[in-house]
Amino acid sequence: MATSPTSTNALTEQYRQAQLQIRAQALRDFTTLWQIWKGDENSFAELVTASIALVRVYRNISAAAAASYYEAFREAAQAAGVPATVLSSAIPDGQVASSLYVTARDALRSALTAGQTATQARETAFVRASGAVSRHIIDGGRQTILDSVAADPEAVGWARVTDGNPCYFCLTLASRGAVYKSEQSADFKAHDHCACVAMPVFKGTEIPGLAEWRRIYNDAQNQGESSGLLQPGENSSAARLRAVRQYLTAQGG
Repeated sequence: MATSPTSTNALTEQYRQAQLQIRAQALRDFTTLWQIWKGDENSFAELVTASIALVRVYRNISAAAAASYYEAFREAAQAAGVPATVLSSAIPDGQVASSLYVTARDALRSALTAGQTATQARETAFVRASGAVSRHIIDGGRQTILDSVAADPEAVGWARVTDGNPCYFCLTLASRGAVYKSEQSADFKAHDHCACVAMPVFKGTEIPGLAEWRRIYNDAQNQGESSGLLQPGENSSAARLRAVRQYLTAQGG
């Protein structure tokens, strides 16, 4: 199987940009819906209902974009057989509702308790809620890739692709490279506002940015040991993440 890194990497970047555009449009619509909430419980319930519908629509759009990307990527990778793309399943309404109660209503109350003005608290809640909404939406594309990989006998796994300036969490996960189908418990971990996407991996697939993310991760671990943040040998995942975060902060990232 002969893979063309140029074509597959270009497809992946086009796909990542497409998902960002989907997210941007969804957030414009969510900004409009946000006006439904007047601060009381009844209007907030109306916001939740409207947001569930919005997530459903845009999550399907995200999944469809992922399916088209998967088929194009597979062709560019010259994989044998016929692609069996699997669209992600719908997210339960209760999951969207729960996240909104936490990131919007509860976040507003916490911000007010912390001394923010009503306007500031509402802005804080919007930022948090919009992050949760966008994650639910783009997860449609991510899960479509993971499910399609699982169903494809030619695919060996999937990889995380970031923008050019990932946070410490995303960089750490991206530095691990391919997640193989044999890793049954692996899923795509995404934080709110995350811009990362999943890409399929076939035999010979080149993963964009992998060498750089691994270099930074290894430099961060070495610096962590030198500074005493990490101990020689085994360290917890949390400690290793802190080492990457500290390293990026020192680099101005």
